[in-house]
Amino acid sequence: MDFWKLKRNGGDGWCVGDLPQDCAYDFGDDNVTKYFATSFELCLKKQVIDLLAEGFSPEDLDAQPAVTVKDYYRGLDCCGCIYKLTVRLLNENKEVLREFKPETVTLDPDHDNNTMSWRQMSHTFSDYGSGLRFISFEHGGKDTKWWKGRYGVRVTGSSVTIETMQASPARNLLKNIDGNGASPESSDESLESKRNGGDAQNLNIPGRNLLKNPAGAEQLELWKLKRNGGDGWCVGDLPEDCAYDFGDDKVTKYFATSFELCQKKQVIDLLAEGYTPDYLDAQPPVTVKDYYSGLGCCGCIYKLTVRLLDKKKKVIQEFKPEPVTLDPDHDDMSWRQVSHTFSDYGPGLRFISFKHGGKDTKWWKGHYGVRVTGSSVTIGAPRQQEA
Repeated sequence: MDFWKLKRNGGDGWCVGDLPQDCAYDFGDDNVTKYFATSFELCLKKQVIDLLAEGFSPEDLDAQPAVTVKDYYRGLDCCGCIYKLTVRLLNENKEVLREFKPETVTLDPDHDNNTMSWRQMSHTFSDYGSGLRFISFEHGGKDTKWWKGRYGVRVTGSSVTIETMQASPARNLLKNIDGNGASPESSDESLESKRNGGDAQNLNIPGRNLLKNPAGAEQLELWKLKRNGGDGWCVGDLPEDCAYDFGDDKVTKYFATSFELCQKKQVIDLLAEGYTPDYLDAQPPVTVKDYYSGLGCCGCIYKLTVRLLDKKKKVIQEFKPEPVTLDPDHDDMSWRQVSHTFSDYGPGLRFISFKHGGKDTKWWKGHYGVRVTGSSVTIGAPRQQEA
């Protein structure tokens, strides 16, 4: 369920199944191999897409490009189900510009013809005014018989695309659309055929941060909590709760750790981000930056591990500096930067794993451990393309 926020996880909760064996109906696209299944109480999951972070400019978005949404759903022959979908276009304050919320669909295998084969729901937004910055996509449902297990609606193959001159053909902005952790466009062959090797450069905005929610603006969304020890991760405001100014007005929050180890992680799918295999195999520089600090009253430990991975997620190269221990009796506890640039790592790069965190050194209840914020992973131009 990576990249999805579970808004409702009722009954026995969401699960992922294999196509077509567990579902009985073929989806018709070999790239889509799994589906999400709901249970006997309402299950809803959601993604909020940050369009500026995805590389779109305010000028492109204010030109009101067409935004197309597609989703696929079906039920089981033995049990009826309910399907729900809500898609919202949002401004920079996440206020609703336009909404698509079709009537709830009820499928009954006893009365509807071809009820349980895959159906498509689609909509294109246009003429919605200027100011688009985020897109919220939420879907799900339940069964109609309250059967224990997962007999509710199945969903898969969802997509949100935007047609602009700078990003054409359109790429799917949703992540992990079928439970595999990535978009079906993420295979080498399909991405190359759809982009013809050139559009990744249009999406490779210089300095575009590939990490999502790097400074806690969306709390802990889009991070996988690998360790959540003590009182767990929390998000605080800068500079009031942290005592040290960060020095960048755009960074207004930070993540704080507790008295046992806290670590969080993102795995970046570079093909889904718009880079082609040829571009990545040319070994463009990959630069990682992270910022950490402590409190004046308590020592802390900071850890970072960044790995370049191939298509099977095997490690190509790793950056894992020694853990840093900060002691307020001897060290400056204000914000520090750690950075590293990968180069000459060989062909095959397809994913980047970024993991960081730490703890305090005094086992104090609460959140007195290391603070982190402003993390970034950026990809530059390969040597032969540098001006």
